Amino acid sequence: MIVKITRYLILFIVILVLAVYFPRYYWKVMDVKITAPLVLYSPVLKDFVIKRYQYKKPVYTDAKGNKFTLNEYEQLLPFYHYRQLLATGQMPDSLDGVPLKVEEIRRNQLFIRFRPYEMDWPQIRLYPMFESQSGRVRLSMPDVFFRVTERMEFVNASSNSLNRELTQSFTAALQEKNFRFPAKKIYGNPSVRKPFDEGYF
Repeated sequence: MIVKITRYLILFIVILVLAVYFPRYYWKVMDVKITAPLVLYSPVLKDFVIKRYQYKKPVYTDAKGNKFTLNEYEQLLPFYHYRQLLATGQMPDSLDGVPLKVEEIRRNQLFIRFRPYEMDWPQIRLYPMFESQSGRVRLSMPDVFFRVTERMEFVNASSNSLNRELTQSFTAALQEKNFRFPAKKIYGNPSVRKPFDEGYF
């Protein structure tokens, strides 16, 4: 009797383990990779344009399914392909009556990649405070990060300790401007991949 129970128990454990691990390895082996399309808004077309791959070849369409050549696609996205358009002499002088200046396009170009699983991504409410006059050509990630609770606190990233001097200085400066703690939202671009920092809102 004990031998029979033991066999059933072993069989149950094997089925349980296979139920957990078999699907994972099955999809690793059998899964077909689907390349996500690149969707961009065209200020020329006033609609979205899509680049997707069919049989390993790029296909360019708008949201209604109209197809474009590579050259036409690039002309629909002058802010995205401005270097190519400049090289071929196809860069427009203006768009909707607004003059297009290459230096302004270069300075204000910003790319944000959004993935669906980032919708409810947990956020660590610590933000880097960039030094605007570091003497360096590029921005660098600081050692001290800040958070705004009942005061503006600065935390040293390496030691996880509170920087009391900066905390008191910034908190006092905000209180002088009648800032009401705590901050409900903090907006900024916490990246060094930009030409300059515009602070936080």
